[in-house]
Amino acid sequence: MKIINWQGYNWRTEERWGQIHPQKHWNWYDESCVGLNVSNELKLSIRWNPEDFIINQKLIRSDWGTGLVCCETNFSFGVFEIEAKLPKGRGLWPAFWLYPKDSWPPEIDVFEGYSGKRNYKTGAILQSYDIQNCTHSKEGFATPVRRPCQCVYYGNPSETFNTYTLNWSRDKLEILINGKVVRKITDTDTLNELANYEMRVIINNHIDGKYKDDFTTESPFIIKSFKYYKL
Repeated sequence: MKIINWQGYNWRTEERWGQIHPQKHWNWYDESCVGLNVSNELKLSIRWNPEDFIINQKLIRSDWGTGLVCCETNFSFGVFEIEAKLPKGRGLWPAFWLYPKDSWPPEIDVFEGYSGKRNYKTGAILQSYDIQNCTHSKEGFATPVRRPCQCVYYGNPSETFNTYTLNWSRDKLEILINGKVVRKITDTDTLNELANYEMRVIINNHIDGKYKDDFTTESPFIIKSFKYYKL
């Protein structure tokens, strides 16, 4: 594991449970897949890099290294924002999300992107990319998944930079894309539960388990900036 300083914060290159998720063995958090380019943009890649781990007293080989950063700062109410270009490829699962340092739930998913077989292309009926937002609380209860209309994006999100924002206060939780509100949660039970926690920000590239044997990685997940404004 390494620590990188980016946008004024320190970020770990692994999760609180270590270098590999206990239920998602097909990829692991590889510090060599995390870097900054010449424009100081965060680059989260995927590469073939087999590594052995002991999980539940069993030897597990994980073939693919992926880039993840977890901010070491504990955040409360505020505005969280990244400007990012999603990775291009089939079967990828990038995400921008928050959860507490020492527990789960709750969790706030600003977005989870699923490139599937079509690399964020849209169908004629839904006209939306499979980029979801939701929250998890109450022993795993999740608010319904929403997929914003493609009209809020500046083109294909794996080819253009878009701004993804979480506005979290005691009274509401809003998710915005390019300044347009695409989700608003005012449920009192959900908001009261979230208010009890300080959160850490995680940004990661990942491989969708449905495509772990049939995915491609054609470009990294690039994050131009991260901003936080305290409310």
